Amino acid sequence: IVTFLSTTFGLGVMIAYAYLTRLVWFYLTGGRFERLFAVLYTLSASAGALMTGDVSSVWNLSNIVMAGMFAINLFAIAYLLPTMYK
Repeated sequence: IVTFLSTTFGLGVMIAYAYLTRLVWFYLTGGRFERLFAVLYTLSASAGALMTGDVSSVWNLSNIVMAGMFAINLFAIAYLLPTMYK
């Protein structure tokens, strides 16, 4: 039963992320390049599922992405700081 519940949860999260990522993609691209999004999402999901053995590469990739998001958010906060004090 744990295997079934884990699989169901994983598929549910993957579908939710696909939907949210698709909405963001359409917002950023103005509704264009739908096929490219489908291909990129499928390739990245497949690559993540096929990574076997050493899981540290997944964690390293996750850390790199988080560091990039931190840098982008830090830049945005510094850029918008004068606007907040007006």
